[in-house]
Amino acid sequence: MTGIVAADLVFPVFGASGGPTGDLEEICGTAFSIGADVFMTAGHVLKSAFTHQVAAIGYPGIPGKTWRGSSIDEQEVFADLDIGICKAQVPHSPPIPWGQGPILLSEEVQSVGYPHGLDLTLRTVVLRAFQGHIVSERKFGKLPQLPWVYELSFQCPRGISGAPIWKTEGQSGVGGVIIGSDILEMEGYSE
Repeated sequence: MTGIVAADLVFPVFGASGGPTGDLEEICGTAFSIGADVFMTAGHVLKSAFTHQVAAIGYPGIPGKTWRGSSIDEQEVFADLDIGICKAQVPHSPPIPWGQGPILLSEEVQSVGYPHGLDLTLRTVVLRAFQGHIVSERKFGKLPQLPWVYELSFQCPRGISGAPIWKTEGQSGVGGVIIGSDILEMEGYSE
């Protein structure tokens, strides 16, 4: 992914009102290209986007101008895995290849997306990056298929769902997709 900036790789999934201006209402999550005009995100991101009059993949317009959006033409949600695939015509969206092999415990990973990325007052969209490591690989009991998931050392706030995860070194492709956040409680004894 050398020479490509993060804003070329990940895109906000918008919910907007209809009408001539199509005002942005919410960033529902993050998506990334997996092929020509085909994007992957979390399934719940697409469901949330389609509660609005318009569901779109956002992309930056002319620098200094507002963001543009391309309406999502088709969608398929695999609810048992919380994965969504959709089609939208977004210029300059190169697909991110899948990495080879699993990510191991303690390996450093990063993700980029749009958590809390929409400031309606300033009419801006903010991209945020996260870095940490894999702390466990386990079955995820909140989904019917009980898929194996990676647990990350960084928090995943609302809006990063659907973002790709990749190793910080040694792999140039996607190793996973952020689908959710779990609250973990830990107790320690001082005796």
